[in-house]
Amino acid sequence: MRQFAQVVSTSSGGNKAEVVIKKHSACGKCGGCHEADDMKLVVENTLGAKIGDMVILEMKGSKLLNAALYIYLFPLIGLVVGYIVGVAIGLDSELSRISLGFLLFLFAFMLARIFGKAKSDEYNLKVTGILNQ
Repeated sequence: MRQFAQVVSTSSGGNKAEVVIKKHSACGKCGGCHEADDMKLVVENTLGAKIGDMVILEMKGSKLLNAALYIYLFPLIGLVVGYIVGVAIGLDSELSRISLGFLLFLFAFMLARIFGKAKSDEYNLKVTGILNQ
């Protein structure tokens, strides 16, 4: 994933930078983001970008795919497995099987969140290029 942003501040050591990413026209009307116009992020500044520089931010596509799998696929698997386990152990009512599926859905989602926070450094954007040098 590649994004373009402008550096608005840097940390004292220069290894972190706060950047502003302008929204694209494609995401202007979806309403998925709570940010009104622009998004501010703190990113790794391995190239020493300075305030006002336009930079290229990147994250490996495989990392983005892994994150999507953790957040979307694992809870869905938990839901299905919970229902199947409910059938296998002989739960009588449909509501109890669905409830067990929902509990495993929540459990899988919480595990994905914990795992994601533990590996959060792998999912951060990094400055990979400075455009106006």
